[in-house]
Amino acid sequence: MIELPEEIEGAILCSLEGSPISAEILNRKDEHKIAAMMFALGSVAKTLITEVKQGKFKFLRIRAKGGNIFILPISNKALFAAFTKANVEFEAIYLECKILRKKIDKLLQKKHLTKPILLKLKKAEIMPYPN
Repeated sequence: MIELPEEIEGAILCSLEGSPISAEILNRKDEHKIAAMMFALGSVAKTLITEVKQGKFKFLRIRAKGGNIFILPISNKALFAAFTKANVEFEAIYLECKILRKKIDKLLQKKHLTKPILLKLKKAEIMPYPN
């Protein structure tokens, strides 16, 4: 199990084919759709970086009014996305994501995983929207 830092409100790990491997998100029924969109964004980012000769795809950040999405490739095996609130410190989350990438990569290096990779939020309590 990989425990996610408090600043991360949700995360998803998907294969390079766009299938979810593990997810810790509010709406679990959308994890296949989110994994497919992550795969599409990661593919476009990788292609663009290659076309403009900027090296390797290491990190993609999407800033929105309500929060941030950080997408990182894990070796050539998977993509990892972390979802945060808007007011998080970029450098801190970037470093946390790099640490998580190393942990996940280490697990993916094993040829035969005996247990699935589980992502677990540190905050166990998720507050519902008020009616």
